Amino acid sequence: TPATTTTTTDAADAAAGALFGSLNEFMHTATIGEFGTRLDMLRAFYGQLANDGNSGAARGEDAAERDTAGLAPVLWNLHRFYEQYRAQVEQRVQQQRRPLEKELKQFARLARWKDTNYDAMKESADKTHRMLHRIARKFKNCLEQPVLPIVNAPLARSQIAQQQQHAEGEDEDKEADDEETPVAVPAEGAGVGVTAALLASHHLADAAV
Repeated sequence: TPATTTTTTDAADAAAGALFGSLNEFMHTATIGEFGTRLDMLRAFYGQLANDGNSGAARGEDAAERDTAGLAPVLWNLHRFYEQYRAQVEQRVQQQRRPLEKELKQFARLARWKDTNYDAMKESADKTHRMLHRIARKFKNCLEQPVLPIVNAPLARSQIAQQQQHAEGEDEDKEADDEETPVAVPAEGAGVGVTAALLASHHLADAAV
């Protein structure tokens, strides 16, 4: 019946909205180290739903199976949206990884491993362990940075561009108003009156002296 169809449609829409919100939060809260893995999980989840929906449709199963298949486009759209940031995230990781690799290679080149004295070897090993731990901690901190600033960067740039355009438009309007505002020009003979007034005041000042 139409009422049943409407109820089913509303339920499917609510399920799609809830799924979208949960998965969007799942991607928003990712770190740059987890971003690629979470994106691959999203792609795999989409493939599972799409495959189940196609199999159910082929077997002529009920509306519940078709509703499950209807959720697949939600995952696909989310995956395609966040996929465009994968290269930027990987670039960020490489930018912060490169100096750490350089520092590690330089340390390995200068390290001494030919000491025969036990104390010297122990001190060298401890120094190496501390160095490796410090570099690993730096890289871990890099991977734990949130991905959200990278995702929001295009929006921030768009807002800045809009503000600049708005400011430029206001400047242009102000210049146009300045060009249209008439400049007060003294009427003919007004200059003579002003000069005469100044001369008269000057003579009065001399007389006072």
